[in-house]
This record gives sequence, C-alpha cells and structure tokens, in this order.
Amino acid sequence: MKRKIKRHMPYSDVLDALAKTMGCALCALETESLKRHFDALLYKMVNDPKVRKDLSQSKGYCHRLTNMLLDCHSSYWR
Repeated sequence: MKRKIKRHMPYSDVLDALAKTMGCALCALETESLKRHFDALLYKMVNDPKVRKDLSQSKGYCHRLTNMLLDCHSSYWR
C-alpha cells in the first residue's frame, strides 16, 4: 500500500511561486510576506504601545525594509 505524503502549506506556496514568478521564487515569497507584515503593522498595530516600544528598542528596521515599509500602503488607505 502506498503511503500518502503530507504536504505543508509552505511547500504549496513555493510550488505556486515557482509557477507564477519571473525571477527568484523565494524572493517573491519573502516580499509578499513582508508586505503582509507591514500592512498589519500599519493598519492594526501602529497604536499598540507594546509594538511601538519593541520597535523603538530594537532600533527599527534596516534600510532596505524601511524603504519597503515606506512604499507599503495599508488597506486602510486603499
């Protein structure tokens, strides 16, 4: 009897990105994940005192991610 192999969501995400992306599929997945994070940060967590404190204490994001954040538009503003 053949054993069914369980596939996890990241496996499917990588396969989808490989099929749809021109260029590096992993970079595309990273960018999409960061966009979702920044959207949540700008829309839901921007006024959360703990998030603000943690971000301030960590000295913020690197230059690349700061630029990505500046280009991000929260769904609130769409």
